[in-house]
Amino acid sequence: MTDKPCIVLITVPEKDAIFLARKLIESKVAACVNICRNVKSIYVWKGEVVEDSEDLLIVKSFTSLKDKLKALVMKNHPYDTPEIIFLNVEDVEARYLNWMREVLTT
Repeated sequence: MTDKPCIVLITVPEKDAIFLARKLIESKVAACVNICRNVKSIYVWKGEVVEDSEDLLIVKSFTSLKDKLKALVMKNHPYDTPEIIFLNVEDVEARYLNWMREVLTT
């Protein structure tokens, strides 16, 4: 796999974080998911300022898996409009990158 690695940021209600993280791993669209607990989110929704406590998933993946990853999140996320932000990664330590490739291609 000569694909580019990426980081995906996904916010999710705490009750759904482990389920969604495991789904991403089991579906082989993510090599690793970190769950950052109790992130305070402030945003505008339907014209109102909203404050929520959510969990932040930091997902390590490859750009070639973007469409499959998005579809999986859209199917399994409780929000109608989930946050799914892809960040291109400039450089990854070689052994970690090899591990990611191994995990997502076997």
